[in-house]
Amino acid sequence: MKSARRWGWSVGLVLLLGMVGACDEAPTRERGKPTPPSSELYASAGQLRFDEGTRDVRTGITNNSSKPITVTTAKIRWDGFNWTGAKLPKEPVPPDETASFISHFGRANCTEKPSGARLLAVVNGVRRDLPLHLDQPGLFERLRAGACATQRLTDAASLTLSIGRSVLRDQGVPYYAGTVVLRRPQDSGEPVTVVDLRGSILFNVLPREGQSLRTARLPSGAKSLTIPIRVGPTRRCEGHARGDTSQPFLFAVYTRTGDGPVHRNVRVPDRATQLRLLGLIDRYCATLETD
Repeated sequence: MKSARRWGWSVGLVLLLGMVGACDEAPTRERGKPTPPSSELYASAGQLRFDEGTRDVRTGITNNSSKPITVTTAKIRWDGFNWTGAKLPKEPVPPDETASFISHFGRANCTEKPSGARLLAVVNGVRRDLPLHLDQPGLFERLRAGACATQRLTDAASLTLSIGRSVLRDQGVPYYAGTVVLRRPQDSGEPVTVVDLRGSILFNVLPREGQSLRTARLPSGAKSLTIPIRVGPTRRCEGHARGDTSQPFLFAVYTRTGDGPVHRNVRVPDRATQLRLLGLIDRYCATLETD
């Protein structure tokens, strides 16, 4: 009987601790704050132009109710990606205003078809499961397609775009010599084809010779592929061209892995290289003004 009693006490204690732990984890309704219906909470997500090439998705919950709300945590649920959750400051969001935050997506799920996007959030201390409206239709599918192509390329070979320090000239235009390199992490992998190069409104990214790239291929059995390139001014020295561009250093290498689709791989030079490129275009534009 004593052992049975002890067993009963043990089970009771475990159940009690479990209940306490569950209460600690579960959000509680904030006093004096009624939870608005889902129809008065508008969850949305999108990317701005300067988010291209990142894993950032701008997300928000707009308060369409007549009273302030508080949003403390939120996380996108869409099976195409692993998503990180966001913790928001415990500040009231007045009617017609939006609690905004950045969501980050991780590795893509490239095998299963995702279901509809939702936003899981805690509003006024209550968990809510809200439909997620995308500012750009098909955004998540496009991001997923790009991420899956990137993962397939990464499994086959690493891709680097390097810009050197030596200043060379082509018909009076200065440029830095550089390389695009594909290197296998192992001895073999899927073939990778480099299809094209793209620069920005201020900088050309071109093959070392000529104005357009001839497709180059890394065969399955080859360990590496090096493509000589040059990076220099596009001859756009107008003040509005230089002042209005938001992505002067967003360079792209277009590749195809195996029989997959052509994919844009964005590469952004480090800060020191960006300053060298700005110095190059400054000197080039100065010579045009004196001619």
